Amino acid sequence: MTSRKKNKKKKTEAFTKVNPAYEQREKERKAAELELAIKRLAFQINQREQRAQELIIANRELAYQNEQKEKRAQELVIANKELAYQNEQKGQRAQELVIANKELAYQNEQKEKRAAELLAANVELAYQNQQKELRAQELVVANIELAFQSEQKEKRAAELAEAIKDLEAFAYVSSHHLQEPLRKIRSFLDRVLERDAQNLSEKGKYDLGRMDVATARMSQLIHDVYTYSRVNAIEPAFERVVAGSLIREVIMRLHDRLEEKGAIVVTDISEEVVVIPSQFRQIILLLLDNALKFSKPGVVPQIEILGKMVKGQDLDSNGLAPGENYCCIAVKDNGIGFDSQFNESIFGIFQKLHPVEEYPGTGIGLAIVRKIMNRHKGYVKAVGVEGVGSIVRLYFPVKQEQTDSRGEQGQ
Repeated sequence: MTSRKKNKKKKTEAFTKVNPAYEQREKERKAAELELAIKRLAFQINQREQRAQELIIANRELAYQNEQKEKRAQELVIANKELAYQNEQKGQRAQELVIANKELAYQNEQKEKRAAELLAANVELAYQNQQKELRAQELVVANIELAFQSEQKEKRAAELAEAIKDLEAFAYVSSHHLQEPLRKIRSFLDRVLERDAQNLSEKGKYDLGRMDVATARMSQLIHDVYTYSRVNAIEPAFERVVAGSLIREVIMRLHDRLEEKGAIVVTDISEEVVVIPSQFRQIILLLLDNALKFSKPGVVPQIEILGKMVKGQDLDSNGLAPGENYCCIAVKDNGIGFDSQFNESIFGIFQKLHPVEEYPGTGIGLAIVRKIMNRHKGYVKAVGVEGVGSIVRLYFPVKQEQTDSRGEQGQ
């Protein structure tokens, strides 16, 4: 410190000692400066806190936007799959339309040919009326042609029977060979999930899970399609049985699943039916499976299976013969039901009223039920009330005609 500064400091100190008011003012000035500095510091801290809060809000918004993007990506994947499926269905329908148009053109051509043949036949008939001797010769020729056609029909019938056998064998082999790679795919998926679960992201695990569900559904679809194709392949060995005994067998078969759902099944049927027992069990199994599958969440499934004898003439149905008697088996449930506009369409093959993600299935079960009922020359009818439940009525003819091993007709 220079001598000048020292002198100045001494003078200031001396002045301060001499002027206490000046000292007081200096203290107040420094206090004011300190208070201002504190206020500025508090303001800066407040600004920093506000920025921190804004940053937290921005991070949350960014995380929400990322989550929404992922959801939209998943929705886009599902939408693309649905679009691909719809395009595939359109292609199939277009092919079916082409085939139908060809068939229609062929039928029209055949009609024109038949019309020309009829015209020629009329001319020939007039000519035969005039020429009796020629008519006798033509009759001989016609008999020869008829014998030839009968022989050709027998050959075609034999070829058709052989083709049906080949088709059944092909269906069985195709089902077996299609199921085998699906089983391998599911096996490899299980291995990956067990071995590399810790190395997979949640998205990867989710995608593999979806693949597993898809292969399981494909396997079930192949099984159901094969079952549908085999309905008419079973020999029509009709038996007169008590319906209640077959129904109880099916209930026992579903015991674990019924217990798991806590379902209550009430049945008291003493009526006898003339059925193919294995196919009757299959119908009841499919209907009970649907009743459990489409039960309302949180509500105990209640299923009633009732029976009674009815006359065809007392029922308003084009599928029943008025002069026949029928055994009606009704399966009623308290599930989710369905809109009455679908009472008929639900029996179509691959018809589903709900997304697979909500209620898994192939949409073939009720189609199998209808095909079996047609095999029994019976009728099936479904009535649903959305949110209340549904009832499916099966009408079996009391009498059935079948061919026994000797080729004789019996009842």
